[in-house]
Amino acid sequence: MCEEILRKAKEWFEQGGNYILRNQYHKAVELYDRAIRGFNEAEKLGYDEKECCYWRARAQYELSRCYGNQGHYLEAGVELKKAIEGFNRAEELGYDGKECCYWRAKAYRNLGKSYYDLGHYLEAGVELKKAIEGFNRAEELGYDEKECCYWRAATQYELSKCYGNRGHHPEAGVEYKKAIEGFNRAEELGYDGKECCYWRACALYGLGWCWYDLGQYHKAVDAFKRAIEGFNRAEELGYDEKECCYWRAQAQYELSRCYGNQGHHPEAGVEYKKAIEGFNRAEELGYDGKECCYWRAKAQYELSRCYGNQGHYLEAGVEYKKAIEGFNRAEELGYDEKECCYWRAGLVLP
Repeated sequence: MCEEILRKAKEWFEQGGNYILRNQYHKAVELYDRAIRGFNEAEKLGYDEKECCYWRARAQYELSRCYGNQGHYLEAGVELKKAIEGFNRAEELGYDGKECCYWRAKAYRNLGKSYYDLGHYLEAGVELKKAIEGFNRAEELGYDEKECCYWRAATQYELSKCYGNRGHHPEAGVEYKKAIEGFNRAEELGYDGKECCYWRACALYGLGWCWYDLGQYHKAVDAFKRAIEGFNRAEELGYDEKECCYWRAQAQYELSRCYGNQGHHPEAGVEYKKAIEGFNRAEELGYDGKECCYWRAKAQYELSRCYGNQGHYLEAGVEYKKAIEGFNRAEELGYDEKECCYWRAGLVLP
């Protein structure tokens, strides 16, 4: 009887995964909830406690992903904490340590991301550090090295963002560098090249931001150029074109700002034009229209300033008008009204 219940619970677990792949999170939630109840029932009827404990924790982990993908970060956090406790208990009961360690680390990572999405950067950092330690230990225990390497790097990337959002740019830079090295190593070990390439490019973009905020524009230029190359390669390898297009445009925008701060206005203008084209293309491909519209308008605004700094006032006026139209449209599409209003007014942030 209990074996049949366990079999059904695992079946519901697998079906939930299929619905996640189809982005049908409501159906997945229902199936994972049934799976959790099934594992509970099997344990009550006397089935191997460690087996039930491990699989219940796995189901709670997947349930949390469903909640997170629906923007329900508080609910996701609750399930992740249950999953972490479950993996702890399963390991205590003798379930395979490397499995428990790896999945517990992934749960800590997602818990950190949930805190991040709620704006709780300090708490997020605490959980992400636990995840990094967990991936280290899982690797020591014999879990697949490339998996541990990739997810540790992905977690270091998230930790960098936490530091950056708290204004701790040197610490963020350290973690971005670790993430870049980790994605390099994971790719060498055979992890999906397009994933490693895309996220390494994201880490380089973040590193560029750190250097920019520290006023080290030469280093920022190098990081942003490498990020652009990375997004190009990721796209060639088959990563989502609109994602690569949008973030490449963002990197080109930031590269332009570096050039501008160094007084290299012609070079800045070239990159702003590339960024504008990139935001156009990303929007055509289906990237969030309000984001593309807002950042394209900012690039047009900055391009107008480049023209002005070179004495090309007619061209500057043309770009100013485009920027104003862009901020109007971004606001219509739902972008933050105060941001659009501020930049449309032609003010310059300090």
